[in-house]
Amino acid sequence: MEFKQMTLKERIKFLRKNTLHMTQIEFGKRLGSAGSTVVGWEKGDRIPPDSTIKLICKEFNVNYSWLVDGMGEMFTNTNDALIEGIKNKYKLRDIEVQLIEQFIKLDEKDRDILLNYLENVFVPAKNDE
Repeated sequence: MEFKQMTLKERIKFLRKNTLHMTQIEFGKRLGSAGSTVVGWEKGDRIPPDSTIKLICKEFNVNYSWLVDGMGEMFTNTNDALIEGIKNKYKLRDIEVQLIEQFIKLDEKDRDILLNYLENVFVPAKNDE
């Protein structure tokens, strides 16, 4: 997708809807704004002040240059943004996010050991009938 061709309002909507998988209300709440304010940004009826643009960048690890001009990578730390997107999409609790983060940090051998253990504990054995 060519982000340089998009406007600020289109990038905000793309970020919120397609990447973070958040409603306008959820997005606004994270920023201390009303859902109707987010609607205004996305329609172009309102232009978010620079302080709000910086808050979006801080809250969601978004690259300021990407959000304002469509230049560079969307996120400043891609791993955190991906996890944040998963958290929002699947409505994960903080403990679930922590488990995912710790699992990802394991090396492949340790992940295999853990998965094998979980499979033995939680997946019922098939009976040979």
